[in-house]
Amino acid sequence: MKILKFFTSFILILILTACNVNQQEKNVTTIEFWTLQLETFRPYLTKIIAEYEKTHPNIKIKWVDIPFSEGEKRTLAAVMSNNVPDLVNLNPDFSATLATRNALLNINDYVSDDVLNNYLPSTIENLSYNGNVFAIPWYLTTSVTYCNKAITQRVNLPLPRNYFDLKKFAFVVKKQTNTYAIMPTVCENGTMLKIFNKYDVISYNEKALNFDNLKAVEVLELFKYLYQNDLIPKESVTQTHREALEQFMSGQTAILVSGTNFLNTIKENAPEVYSNLQIYEQLYGSNGKVDFSMMNLIVPLKSKHPKEAVEFALFLTNAKNQLEFSKLAPVFPSEKNALKDEYFSNYEENLEQKVRYIGAKGLLNAVKPIKIQKNHTSLNEIVDNMTQKVLLNKENIKEALQNAQNDWNNY
Repeated sequence: MKILKFFTSFILILILTACNVNQQEKNVTTIEFWTLQLETFRPYLTKIIAEYEKTHPNIKIKWVDIPFSEGEKRTLAAVMSNNVPDLVNLNPDFSATLATRNALLNINDYVSDDVLNNYLPSTIENLSYNGNVFAIPWYLTTSVTYCNKAITQRVNLPLPRNYFDLKKFAFVVKKQTNTYAIMPTVCENGTMLKIFNKYDVISYNEKALNFDNLKAVEVLELFKYLYQNDLIPKESVTQTHREALEQFMSGQTAILVSGTNFLNTIKENAPEVYSNLQIYEQLYGSNGKVDFSMMNLIVPLKSKHPKEAVEFALFLTNAKNQLEFSKLAPVFPSEKNALKDEYFSNYEENLEQKVRYIGAKGLLNAVKPIKIQKNHTSLNEIVDNMTQKVLLNKENIKEALQNAQNDWNNY
């Protein structure tokens, strides 16, 4: 009889425990969080997630890392379905495409201006459309100018600081060293559009984006002159940044404007060039500001847990967590206080610290981004095609600009 009572009590305890566990599981909200090819940083992300879950016992973060090449396709398929992730790591261009199609949460409905002011103003502007913020900034990359002193010290000229300095510099480098000064991939993924933005070429009216023709003509005339006079490689109109990097590492070009994250690539693949490196600010335009690239976090409009997703995104991108991530990866924080940390502001004479210092200093003087338009990604393609036609002498500059303007207006 005692044995029967014992088993009865034991079974009752199991039932009550199971009921309690089931009740706890019902009270837990699961946030599905997608990143783009960040598996290398699993220890960091799992630690951040664990810290968040510890202070938010009713939240479970389901982290899914997907290949970079599949990010846009899988995100688009998800937002078109009713089975969406709650938080997705994307780039601003594709995020803007989704935002202009009303597929993303309006962050302003969940985050105060005081909180958004913690991020660099240029990053918030880069993630705004029709007065609404459609994403939260995460990590940044920016460019510096890498200089191969083995080439540049053979010419008696100051290093170029802006694009128009290239005209004389490229001529002298070619004449005295029989190498090219630079391989600017000006027809690749909106490169010329970024240069235009450094010269304040782009203006807006109530309905459209416009090119300031006088400034645009000057910039295009410069690159056409360089190309037509064989002062930049012919591949500049067809090849990508990867080929420009290869040419620099093989000693075929004197300078390279490229991301701070490529310093290690040069160190590992071209030790002789690395030993002769000098690093300074990226080439400026007339406004003296620098451009940058960014990754951000979006919340699909169909998310079942938007409030919780936004709260986790703010935790992931706070000053402490962004600074920690920047010490693990060759990136910069979008959070202002993190970017001003002494980790970036102090450096000795070694290249790793110097590239970090120059990159962070430049980001505090970042150019105002191009205002997001509908079909924004098409603008890159239009300007790339226009630039190629100008350099190949298929259209005169004013005609090419007008055709590009018409193409854009038709969108």
